[in-house]
Amino acid sequence: MAEGGSVDMNTSETLLGSGKALAVVCEAAELEDDVMARLEEAEELPAFIDGLREGGLHEQAIAFLAQALPPRQAVGWAWVCAREVHGEAAPAEVEACLEATRGWIQDPADDLRRAVFEAADAAGMDTPAGSAALAAFFSGDSLAPPESEPVPPPEELVGRTVAGSVHIAAAWGEPEDVMARYEDFLRRGLEFAERVNLWQTTEGEAQEPAAR
Repeated sequence: MAEGGSVDMNTSETLLGSGKALAVVCEAAELEDDVMARLEEAEELPAFIDGLREGGLHEQAIAFLAQALPPRQAVGWAWVCAREVHGEAAPAEVEACLEATRGWIQDPADDLRRAVFEAADAAGMDTPAGSAALAAFFSGDSLAPPESEPVPPPEELVGRTVAGSVHIAAAWGEPEDVMARYEDFLRRGLEFAERVNLWQTTEGEAQEPAAR
């Protein structure tokens, strides 16, 4: 935090509890100029998120949170939203996709990550379940087949896919319920943030990131 109690955006070495630099998170989230101004004026990061929510800027709040969380928790957030909107009577391919992603969240082994991609393809990557699974796949060290030369994914790809998944889930169902779903999903995302002490900012040398 900067002097006077506001969030310090003057250095890229303000680290969140996930081990991610605040400035890097903001760049990856592609925050708009007026949102950046809100951040610089905020006394605490939770208050910044609350201000975006109260101002109807749910998409920007989701983009920030999706980039700020560690990959595994970010995917967990997307999965919770997908599980809720698909309900208990989802098609078999969607259920299989949700189960595959849940398995990876519990045990993020590389073979499970690759299996999740196949499940996402079967469920449809434009569904909440499929997009959450795709975010899990993007969390790995390489997008290429195991026998090929590694192709590392861009650092911001998991967060952007998670944000997209949350948006898809919010738009799933009756249009008049969209804002209520945004409110609910942001609350759930903030619960993940609390679990990893995301708002415990530090200065200086990079710390070990929270568990993926």
